[in-house]
Amino acid sequence: MIVSHRFKKNEIEKELDGNFRLLLANRIGGFWSWQDDVESRYSGFYHRHNDKLFKSIESIKLHDSSPIKKIQNNFWNFELERENGIKESFFIPYGFDALVYETSREVSFDLILDCKEMFDNSEWGRNYSFFEEDKKVIIEYSKSENGAKKYGFFLVIYSDNFKYRVKKDWILKDYKYDFKRKDPPFSRYLFSALELEGSKFVFAVSKDKAKAIEEAKTAFENLKELKRDHQKSAVEFESKNSAEISDECVNMAYLAAQFSLSNMLVYNISGNISGLYAGIPWFSQFWARDSLVSLAALPKKSKLGLFLNYLEEFKNNGKISSCGAGCMRGADVHGLFFKRAVELMEENLLTQDEIFEIKNILVKEINDILKSSTKDDFAVNGPKETWMDTDFKGDSRDGIRIEIQSLRLNMYNLAAKLTGERRYFELEHNLSKKVRERFFNGDSLKDGIDDNEVRPNIFLAFYFYPELLFKHEWEKVFSHALDHLWLSWGGLLSISKKSPLFCGEYRGCQEPNQSYHRGDSWYFMNDLAMLALKKVDMHRFKKKIEKILEASTEEILWSGMLGHHAEISSADKFGSNGCFAQSWSAALYIEAIEAFRAKN
Repeated sequence: MIVSHRFKKNEIEKELDGNFRLLLANRIGGFWSWQDDVESRYSGFYHRHNDKLFKSIESIKLHDSSPIKKIQNNFWNFELERENGIKESFFIPYGFDALVYETSREVSFDLILDCKEMFDNSEWGRNYSFFEEDKKVIIEYSKSENGAKKYGFFLVIYSDNFKYRVKKDWILKDYKYDFKRKDPPFSRYLFSALELEGSKFVFAVSKDKAKAIEEAKTAFENLKELKRDHQKSAVEFESKNSAEISDECVNMAYLAAQFSLSNMLVYNISGNISGLYAGIPWFSQFWARDSLVSLAALPKKSKLGLFLNYLEEFKNNGKISSCGAGCMRGADVHGLFFKRAVELMEENLLTQDEIFEIKNILVKEINDILKSSTKDDFAVNGPKETWMDTDFKGDSRDGIRIEIQSLRLNMYNLAAKLTGERRYFELEHNLSKKVRERFFNGDSLKDGIDDNEVRPNIFLAFYFYPELLFKHEWEKVFSHALDHLWLSWGGLLSISKKSPLFCGEYRGCQEPNQSYHRGDSWYFMNDLAMLALKKVDMHRFKKKIEKILEASTEEILWSGMLGHHAEISSADKFGSNGCFAQSWSAALYIEAIEAFRAKN
């Protein structure tokens, strides 16, 4: 098949084989995660309600189907052309919990439903009711537990000229990707609700029937204008964000990564940012670590809005929640907040009142962590409190970790600048000296004070606090790390192959989580390494940088979820694994490309 990515001025295409994924998002938390032959129960049409995601449509199955001849990703919509001549297009208007499906001629298809809260895999108590109102088909779904209704919503089907037949068939679906991930259940009964015939449909969902009807009606009756507005928006986006890089693939991947990251933002009814999804589909939560890592790559207005949300939370609650109730503590979250504060101040995006608030919060935070999370001047974290938050055979990265020291040093440095107090200069000097003494041996930088495992966290340490070492020292540290972590396809391992903990296949060893932080190659880290290598010595590391850029660009454009940057790849073989659209992967790719564009 031909895969094409297309803006108005930029278009590239390539002949590929694969069962690719595509994504549309409505920027209020809902999305359509599509795949022709669905391989995961997380695919489908989702809407967001009360901070939870609910799935309605699993898939649309044409009766007169044939293999796909061409996929065209227009970013605001996508189009499919099949070998039998049928053309299909999918579109989600921003601000609507509505999916638009159009075909080049009248077709008949089965509407396959799997209504549920995203993580509710219970199969009992699922109830579907059908009725028609003013030529609209309405499906009411309710989920019951122990005889009581747990939740429910309405799906409205709107068209001007269509036929339908109620089917009510339960069909068993196997999920190959969930099986590969060892993420049960691997199969599930789906509901083949209706057979539909027509060429233009709007499917709208809401907990409120009247709202679902109104959204479906509004989207359908204003479809021409909505499509025109979204096309115009895509043209403006391209004009504003295109880097005009000579390599057309890198230029398109850079545009795609920006568009992907913008679609991860969730806005509230007032038009303000509620948060940034860590990833789609199953990481569709607001995780502070992921959001703050991704923040620097957002447009100025968006990054400021997201940052001010965290400032307000910090001011009101005395802390930033990692991702809400029940989440593991993130030892890096507050440090990341102050790292971004420094950058926003350098960009003159913060008011004097906001800087004053940051100063007061920072002074209190340092006083608190010196008592609670400090030992012999070092920052201390508990098990699974860093971004490597899984445990295998006692490997949970508790203790004194290199990137956490860099974040603490950045906090001391900022406090010294904002207050002018000598105390913070001394704290920074003492910790910096001790880190050099205990972590740095002249050639390498340890991952933990008592841990000689080689991991890529030294690139985070550089990113957070480059002043820790001189440039020639960073060159040696990076060279040593690359000797242990480099993958020939253009990525980095999350632990040295020489480690007894290493697993080279994504979720393929003793336990599903073994490879996750002990082998799997993380695209955000690869792109961060590319950025760090460029800043330290572009010429010395030129071949490594080019190889990482080639792999990440390939992954964004021609692998996994087309136009999005995946979470990870297996170490042993380049590919798209984990969550297929990951915010910090896109963000670090954007940062790296912008560093290449910047003047030295």
